[in-house]
Amino acid sequence: MTTVKVKFRASSVDKNQGTIYFQIIHNRVVRQINTGCRISLADWTAGRNSLPEDDATVNSGLTQLHTIISSMQAAGRPYTAADIVARYTSLQQQGGFLSFITRRITHMQQSGRLSAAVKLGQALCSLRTFLGRDDLPFTDVTADLMEEYEGWLRRRGDCLNTVSFYMRQLRPVYRLAVSCSMTPDSSPFCSVYTGIDKTVKRALSMHALTAIRRLDLSARPHLARARDLFFFSLYTRGMSFVDMCNLRLTDLRDGILTYRRQKTGQLIGIRWESPMQQLVDRLGPSDGIHLLPVITAGTEAGSSASGNTACTAPGNTAVSTGTLQRTTALHRINRNLKTIARMAGIQAPLTTYVARHTWASLMQRNKVPVSTISMGLGHSSEATTRIYLAALDTSAVDQANHRLINEINAI
Repeated sequence: MTTVKVKFRASSVDKNQGTIYFQIIHNRVVRQINTGCRISLADWTAGRNSLPEDDATVNSGLTQLHTIISSMQAAGRPYTAADIVARYTSLQQQGGFLSFITRRITHMQQSGRLSAAVKLGQALCSLRTFLGRDDLPFTDVTADLMEEYEGWLRRRGDCLNTVSFYMRQLRPVYRLAVSCSMTPDSSPFCSVYTGIDKTVKRALSMHALTAIRRLDLSARPHLARARDLFFFSLYTRGMSFVDMCNLRLTDLRDGILTYRRQKTGQLIGIRWESPMQQLVDRLGPSDGIHLLPVITAGTEAGSSASGNTACTAPGNTAVSTGTLQRTTALHRINRNLKTIARMAGIQAPLTTYVARHTWASLMQRNKVPVSTISMGLGHSSEATTRIYLAALDTSAVDQANHRLINEINAI
């Protein structure tokens, strides 16, 4: 039988505040833990010798003690009052939820899981911005708080998939903290969105591509650079941004650009065309290793780095020189592409991935066989390509609907 009580120790000096401490009794052995909270004797007496309801620090510590005891009892192994104190002291030194996330990011880096570390770092940055503080007691991680966080994300314009991304990064870390007896499971993510919302895949028409190509961006080199990278992706069958970053000078030999898709591991060869070389020449020299100068040491004029860089999680320097720089570069280029879209009168959001959609859509409109499109996209099967194309182009349905509407109105 183990009991935990909140006790008050009066000061030996009159009118000074006393201290609140935890009394732990296990197998008739008594141990004490100082909470660091001070209160006057009058306030303690006014509360009828009970814990003040608004004392979050004491409430948090009391909850953590009960969690520790429950986990020790569930383990079925003998333990002492001193074991409880030692475990509590260790957990208190480790901080709250945000501190736990930061340590998890460091562990991911050391384990070589750099991409996972970047994603969790982005979620930590977002949650920290919402909270406006550097740490969060586990007792404050509640369903109400997560619902408030979700509402905050939506109000600032984040889509459902972005909301889900952050929640799905944070949820497993919280569960890990529960398994480490750092907090009881209060199911804080039970009411927030963690699904995958079906997004509308967009492809540009030849008219839109022409409008983008004809823009005079000579006075805005950062936008011209983003446009060149977009068209490089388009010319290389919708190559993904991560694969563009990984291209090396040695990948181009005898007029063939050969690379392995990071997503699937599939080896792809593309005949090198003169417009591709023109884009590479215009983008400028790289670091002598990579084909494209996608990641640069500084920021481009007129296009400062996003908040993701400023919010890099502590201890995230190992990632910032690689994966994090690539992520930041992608955000910067996509912002510039959205500016280009507005200048060209294009309503739909423009991103690097639209190039992949556009290549597939234009190939389909030019009556290229699905098998050829599938090979170009690097899909594992034609069935995947058919699903992909079906989601891209609804023009046939739109035209049929247009004819139906005209027929109805002609009655």
